[in-house]
Amino acid sequence: MVRDPGEPVEVRGRVRRLSAALLVGALLTGVLGGCGSDDPSGPVGSAPPTSATSTPPTSPSGTPSGTPSQSAPPDGPVSLVDAVVVAADRSDPLSAALAEAVGSGRSLLLDLVLDVDPASDLAAGRLVVPGRGAPPGRDSGLLLQVSPEAVAELAAPLVQLTGTFAVSSAVDGSYVLEALTAESDPALRPEGPDDAARCASPDAAAVRAAADRLAADPSARQELRTGWGSSPALWWAVQYAAQDPDALDAVITTACAAYRG
Repeated sequence: MVRDPGEPVEVRGRVRRLSAALLVGALLTGVLGGCGSDDPSGPVGSAPPTSATSTPPTSPSGTPSGTPSQSAPPDGPVSLVDAVVVAADRSDPLSAALAEAVGSGRSLLLDLVLDVDPASDLAAGRLVVPGRGAPPGRDSGLLLQVSPEAVAELAAPLVQLTGTFAVSSAVDGSYVLEALTAESDPALRPEGPDDAARCASPDAAAVRAAADRLAADPSARQELRTGWGSSPALWWAVQYAAQDPDALDAVITTACAAYRG
């Protein structure tokens, strides 16, 4: 660069420093202006602003619209179409079905043959069901308060309990079964000869064989029910004899009493 011989050196230095300062200030103004822009799209290439948390929309009641205001309705009824000998340890199907119905809030569909204690009052719907296998002097059965119209007496001590019930437990440990309908579901009972047909000529040897198998292998219960469940009174006799083999003849007589003239 050719220096103007008439220009003082000090003046030229001040001009250069002032020009540099103005240039830096202009650049900073442009950068800061872009960062603080009110343009919702922001600077070119920048991501749109995001929120740290996401709140679902709410319904007029204040409940988030994606959340049900009530729990889902329960499934269909717990079903037990069977014959049962109640066990002292509550391992039997009736004890399990009652506990499930109370715990889940579901209704209970029953078409059930079982034996009851003489202390029962069938007219009042009060069923005392003994628990088999309990130590002497220990009461470990079930106490059921049932709508009387749901109870049919077969031959003492057998009764048939039929209908769909709302089930609750009372403070004394009993179960209260309030009848909702009187219908059963025949499709849930295994196909085969009914009690009237089998009791026409009871096969004590077959009952004995089934009882012995059930006593030796409790897990075979469902398979045995498939073969015997169509005649629930005799199926009850099989289960009773599995626990008390000496009672075989007596329980066959009891099971068939209602079907003999």
